[in-house]
Amino acid sequence: MPIIRNYAKADSWTVTDLVDATSMEPRGRRKITIPIYQRRLTWNWKQQKELINSIKKGFPIGALLMYRDGEPDEEYERYKLIDGLQRTQALRIYCLKPNSHVTREDIGDGFIDFIADSVSRISDNDLSSERAKAKILEITLQWAWEREGFAESDGWSEKEYVETLLLEAGGMEADEYPLYQASKALLESEYNIKSRVRFFLDSLQKRSDISQAEVPVIIYEGDSKHLPEVFRLLNTQGAKLSRYEVFAAQWNDYRKPIKNHAIIDAVWRKYAEVEREGFDLDVVRESPDESSRLTRNYTFFEYCFGLGQHLIESFPRLFASTAVDMPPPAGFNLLSACLTQGVKLGDVAPLPERTHETDMAKLEACVFEAAEFVDDAMLPILRLSLANKSKPTYYHSLNQIISMIGTAFQTRYSLSANGGLENIQGWEEQRDELRKTLPMHYLLDKFEDNWRGSGDGRLQSVLQELTYLTPIVRQSWDAFDLWHLNHLSNRQNVRTIIRDHNPEILLLRYVFVNKLAHTDNYRVEHIISTAKLQTPPSYLAGDGEPIPGPINTIGNLALVPADSDADFGKFLAFDELLDARQRNPDPWGHDHYRDEYLHDCEDLLLCKADMLPSELTQHAFETFLLQRFEILKAEFFKVWSDHIPPDPTT
Repeated sequence: MPIIRNYAKADSWTVTDLVDATSMEPRGRRKITIPIYQRRLTWNWKQQKELINSIKKGFPIGALLMYRDGEPDEEYERYKLIDGLQRTQALRIYCLKPNSHVTREDIGDGFIDFIADSVSRISDNDLSSERAKAKILEITLQWAWEREGFAESDGWSEKEYVETLLLEAGGMEADEYPLYQASKALLESEYNIKSRVRFFLDSLQKRSDISQAEVPVIIYEGDSKHLPEVFRLLNTQGAKLSRYEVFAAQWNDYRKPIKNHAIIDAVWRKYAEVEREGFDLDVVRESPDESSRLTRNYTFFEYCFGLGQHLIESFPRLFASTAVDMPPPAGFNLLSACLTQGVKLGDVAPLPERTHETDMAKLEACVFEAAEFVDDAMLPILRLSLANKSKPTYYHSLNQIISMIGTAFQTRYSLSANGGLENIQGWEEQRDELRKTLPMHYLLDKFEDNWRGSGDGRLQSVLQELTYLTPIVRQSWDAFDLWHLNHLSNRQNVRTIIRDHNPEILLLRYVFVNKLAHTDNYRVEHIISTAKLQTPPSYLAGDGEPIPGPINTIGNLALVPADSDADFGKFLAFDELLDARQRNPDPWGHDHYRDEYLHDCEDLLLCKADMLPSELTQHAFETFLLQRFEILKAEFFKVWSDHIPPDPTT
């Protein structure tokens, strides 16, 4: 019969001892460090508070898993924290200020009634009302939260509490001697207030102080080589890691030096987030200075992590930022897309083996070159931003932009059997074609909603079939017409916010791209004033009843440079400007100046003045929208004519 050896032993440590062991220089004999593959700190304040409340109520919180790191030395028994970083961090924060976890449930109504009556006897304030008692409860909670601990030296005393009540509830002035006298009189009164307050503070401490509570600990004493596997199993069978954090353990043995200092810096910013919380990290002890960090061998997970952050910093138009300690999918997905034409976990997992013989610096340079190509091809559209908006607008999903970069990579580079990278013969012609097709696919993808969901399967299909190399003929843009007809049926009673990420704004970027060539910022303008289209509108049906209209439909919108000095937008919509000109043509009689100004406005807005309906009926407004949309479409085909081939003849 086989014998299964148990390498795990159960123990329990007090909260105080556990937190002490995680400090840089513990006072006790135990010392805990954090292994390299530990996950980032993810718990928020609510999650931390729930853990503390569970301990206060005596609920189980699950055992922490430690690895006994060798035999005890003269200083410490050494351990590595394998599982339980989030719980340990919550306990560390608790120990810094345990009083912050006092709750309303810890304070009985009877005590508040007693205090209200006692303070009323010695002050001029009547505190018998429910409102006054609610204020006393609030003062009591705030007083408890502001103490640094439960010792008298922390201000946790009857005198401190009573003086606070006299000041904030009793209405006394902060005059030292009268306050001292009133406090002394209250505490020494015949109503036994001192002992009642002392009993209250003691019971509050017992209910809130978990420093001596026992935390279950499992100590693993098996072979250290199995630790990454233990970590992976714990975090895939219990609380889930993010999609890529599981690779931190799986790829722990795949290590190489990193030549790119920007990637190295990104890795260490991640560790700094954990170190800033006071934890002692193995990786910091192994590489304590800049010199050792530049020369150490990094795990493949660290490389992908740093690569992703470096991509975000280098191409902010393509990749949205993430927290410095969060694994950015960009690094993992882009490498996998370029090398395997897929980004599913099964495609990503074997990356360390696939790149074992690869010159990572050269691969990295090729990946960045492909990203630069896509960034440049999309620059006319993605460089533009809505005025007064600080962050870029992303019309694409992560996998969509990665599929574009992956296509650019495939059109130039091939990976040989020995891991080398070579230029493909004739890549220049393919890249010239791709420069034309990428912006068109980018726009059509948005209108056809091709990247709904995760997009893993779509990415694989795009890369395997080189979809983005296929020109989009003119007939394919019939999708615009169907989309526009749907928008015409969108009835709005009031002006709604125009979201910069909406498809119509993206299409307008393409239409107005030449008119915005000398600016980075634009504003969105209405042709027909929203005041006329809102309730109660002058937009009427035949029977005179108000009919809400598609106020923000693309036919009624234009993009103009944010610094444009034209009258419309800042003060007037185009139709209002025309009305004003008709009422007051030109006070100086310079009709040709008025005509030139009008022509400039028409050109900037892509809207002829004589198109605007003289009477704003439902039929007239929708006719105007259809006519204006045809003009916008014509401008789109004109601007992008060399990107859109004619329909094939049959």
